Amino acid sequence: MSRSFIVVGEHELSALTAARGFLNGRLAQRETIEWALKLGAGARIQRRAILDLLEYPGDQKLAEPWLTTWRLIEESWENPLTTSEHSVDDLRAKMRLKQGDRSGTLITAITECVAPKLKITLRGVGGTPSARKRPKVPDDLVFASLTSGKCLDPNELGLNGITEAPFLIALALALDNAVDYGLDAVRRVGGEAWLQNWRLGELHRAYFVSASDRPPGCDEPDAFRDGIAPSVKLLHAAAARLVDLDMAAATRILQVWRLKASPIHLRLWAALSRNPRVMADEEVAAWLLSLDDRQFWNVHAFPEIAELRARRFHEFSQPVQNKLVARILKRPPRSYWSSKEDAGRVEEARTYGAIRELRRIEVAGGTLPTRGAVWLQSQIDRFPDLDGMTRIDEGFPDAPRVRSRRHTPNQQFDNLSGLERLEELESALGIVSRDWDDDPCDGAGAWIRDGGNASLILSDLECAEDGGGAFPRVWKIFGWAHSPKPAGDQPGPTDEGVRVLALLEKLPSETACNSIDAICSWMWSWERLLPSIDGWTAVWQKLWPLAVEATNRPREKVPPRPSSETDRNDVPDRGEVLNSTVGKLVGVFLEACPTVHPGDHPFETDGELRHMRDAMMGATGQAGLIVRHRLIEHLGYFLLADPEWAETLLVGPLSEDSVEAQFLWDAVARKVRSVEELALIGDRMADHATNPRISREVREVLVLNLVVECLYAYWDKREPKVGRARVQQTIRLLDDEVRGYAADSVTRFIRDAFASKDSEKERPSPEELFRLAVRPFLQEVWPQERSLATPGISKAFADLPAAVRGAFAEAVDVVERFLIPFKCWSMHDYGLYGDDDGEAKLAMIDDQQKAEAFLRLLDLTIGRAEGSVIPHELGKALDQIETTAPSLARDPRFQRLATAARRP
Repeated sequence: MSRSFIVVGEHELSALTAARGFLNGRLAQRETIEWALKLGAGARIQRRAILDLLEYPGDQKLAEPWLTTWRLIEESWENPLTTSEHSVDDLRAKMRLKQGDRSGTLITAITECVAPKLKITLRGVGGTPSARKRPKVPDDLVFASLTSGKCLDPNELGLNGITEAPFLIALALALDNAVDYGLDAVRRVGGEAWLQNWRLGELHRAYFVSASDRPPGCDEPDAFRDGIAPSVKLLHAAAARLVDLDMAAATRILQVWRLKASPIHLRLWAALSRNPRVMADEEVAAWLLSLDDRQFWNVHAFPEIAELRARRFHEFSQPVQNKLVARILKRPPRSYWSSKEDAGRVEEARTYGAIRELRRIEVAGGTLPTRGAVWLQSQIDRFPDLDGMTRIDEGFPDAPRVRSRRHTPNQQFDNLSGLERLEELESALGIVSRDWDDDPCDGAGAWIRDGGNASLILSDLECAEDGGGAFPRVWKIFGWAHSPKPAGDQPGPTDEGVRVLALLEKLPSETACNSIDAICSWMWSWERLLPSIDGWTAVWQKLWPLAVEATNRPREKVPPRPSSETDRNDVPDRGEVLNSTVGKLVGVFLEACPTVHPGDHPFETDGELRHMRDAMMGATGQAGLIVRHRLIEHLGYFLLADPEWAETLLVGPLSEDSVEAQFLWDAVARKVRSVEELALIGDRMADHATNPRISREVREVLVLNLVVECLYAYWDKREPKVGRARVQQTIRLLDDEVRGYAADSVTRFIRDAFASKDSEKERPSPEELFRLAVRPFLQEVWPQERSLATPGISKAFADLPAAVRGAFAEAVDVVERFLIPFKCWSMHDYGLYGDDDGEAKLAMIDDQQKAEAFLRLLDLTIGRAEGSVIPHELGKALDQIETTAPSLARDPRFQRLATAARRP
């Protein structure tokens, strides 16, 4: 977005001046680039400040490569990729084509769905190479690549149904311009060499491969690609359809592709020239004979050329066929392989490549000249896979495929029992096999997991000494496979649990340590039944130090996380909290904790439970963090059961300014907290809701707690546990995305408040909730600055009036100052889409006051600029307004919206 289009109001000038002052002299710093690349589209003031300094640098002119890098960032801002909307854009384009729309706006919309965009990423983030200490070119600072929407199926889009050649010509030109932009963007960053680089997004095929032309179960070769591929494929489809309607126009397009001579356009030319109607065989033959070695041989970079050669071979004259086969018989150049490669292997690879191209010609229906046929016959026995080749696209790049691997139980173990079976299983589980279809280890593991075989293993282990200490591999599989039976089964559901616990008591520590993950998983799967079994806590206590050791064991090094999180590499992630050995045993402990009521002290009356809790709190390292995380998730329970202990050991760590404390706030954000909890941690929650070092998801839940507490305080006619002024300042300091989440929570409060009440009569009406809680909150707590009115906030508040039903007009009056245009796709964004108990939701607009308020709401949120998004059901909404209040049809606002609703 260029500087002239980032308009700021008078109320924002002071913020813009401050931003320019702060950034002045800092544009030549990596940290500033890192910060700028994280700015969302709503950060208008910060972006405008950067672009102002680029335009008017004053005395501090920016040197290279910093200036070019910032201009690349500006370019990525000007053409952002809105991936969340592409599915909607696709559907709208299909619908418009089906309705007969052939407008220029539709061409623009289709092109926008697939057009490549410049994507700038800070080096060292997301798997990109690290930045260089002394940057000389932009590539030393940032990583530039192409991104785009997904590939579109031309048949599903409806291109085959188009009969208007002018529309297809215009569409092809627009798509060709999009392809040219992508190539030029990459060329400007890295030169011609980059056009062969994966920065283009890779292109496995220059045309869309329909399902009928793919092997069964295979995806389209570029189904999971973005970048240049979607626009190239759609361009080919448009040109191919144009061949059927206007051959002269299609020929002109091919001539342009030939002149451009980029690798992409050469591939497009080859793909379209497969059709004999498009290009004469003499011209195709001359072109094939003029190719360089890379274009002739590299089926990964130019698969369309190999396919063209094979499909058109039978049309060529005998001299041309002889020349092509003679070149193939020379085999790929030796220079394609490193000089360090084994000479024998290289020669075999060269021969393989030549045989594959000759077989490709035969598969396509061509007849090889005598020389080529004789040589092929003499060599083909060396490569049985090529002898059985049946597809013309053999060796072409394809979409990644996941091969399903079935683990078949080895039925030989049915004939064994006791120690003999355990010994055979232990031996089989220790065999490492590379044979995909015959793996003894997989067969043994599959047998243990199959049906009720885990119960048979339990009986076998009872025959062994020391609880089966000699069979650690069997224990590893058994722990995962053995789960409780349904309560109705016989024997009783706890019977086998008692037997396993008896084995675990005898199991040597060394075996338990080797199988600790599986054993802890067994404990976790039996957690609901364990408290009813005598002596289970002794087994838990035996396993706990082994679980701590396993959790704290150094992990394999992993690639660093994004720079904003590099200091969090030493804390566990959510998966480790739940699925680590310690996390599972803490889950067992939590399940065993009894229900508490005011005055109960379960940890004073139950010594075993207290000993387990003390053992957990004694853990250090990652295990200790996981323990505190799991317990803080249940902070309300421990505040009731043992308030002094909870305040000291659970609430206390939340006050620290450390990476570990930030991790623990993730536990707080796992649920909406009670009034008692907020009384202790509410103020600290307000601090951390604006802490940029904490993830956005966590900050959203923290601010949700503050907003909900304020709303309930208004409803209960009490003071909130966190002061209203404090909450207001917190909301003011939030970034736009989190503030939008807070705004949306107000509407959810209307819908969800007191939903758990047993009696419908006890449940307050939406109108009551709005007038007693939401309206005073929005008027007294929510920041009133117009500068905080962004599209995200506007969208969040747009459906509030519909949620409060009878107070619709009052709600519009309250939220009006926060409303600006946003991308509203349907009446769903206003809470008025579809039916409610058989009646259209739009029927809610049933009097003059509501109709006027609804018109005002639509006028404020639907943009006036060309290209603004118009809701699908706007016409129905205007009909409801006119039916309810006919006089409003003469209102200029109504007439503007009616005109927009008729826009194609």
